[in-house]
Amino acid sequence: LVFPYMVVVDSLMNSVVGSSKRRMEVYRPESSLSNWVADAMVEECELAGFNVDAGLCNIGGLRNSMPKGEVSIGDIISISPFNNKLYVLTLSGANLIRLFDQVASTGGECVSAAVSMIVDADKEIESLRLNGKNIKPKRMYHVVTIDYLADGNDGLTALKTAEKCVDTGLVLHE
Repeated sequence: LVFPYMVVVDSLMNSVVGSSKRRMEVYRPESSLSNWVADAMVEECELAGFNVDAGLCNIGGLRNSMPKGEVSIGDIISISPFNNKLYVLTLSGANLIRLFDQVASTGGECVSAAVSMIVDADKEIESLRLNGKNIKPKRMYHVVTIDYLADGNDGLTALKTAEKCVDTGLVLHE
């Protein structure tokens, strides 16, 4: 009874959507896969017409490695198996700094290339820059993240202070 459906699902999951020059693992404080995911979030939002300063995802939401060589739909879904929606949040610089303090306290999360953080052994930020510049507390910034984090989960409660939260209509693993 299930076999015909299984054949269809398997053919979809095995469809090759790209390739990777190397295997990418996920680990804290940062990894090639976590950086790639956060950068991909920013790029997809920008392609969809959103203004984004940084991307943020939780390492705990990445459940597998990216294989070297051909990458299938199934590989992507195994990396990010949840139907996390991408939201663009507008945060004040002061709350963005607070957010990155929370990221540091977790031991690291997935952040895009725009974010440069140096964190000491006590998980305190020594240096924080966004696109090579200091964050201005009164300026507004746009961060793409997933719905799970936008709700303040994984200890990232500063995201709940967003002045504005826009559902992009995009899903992370898509």
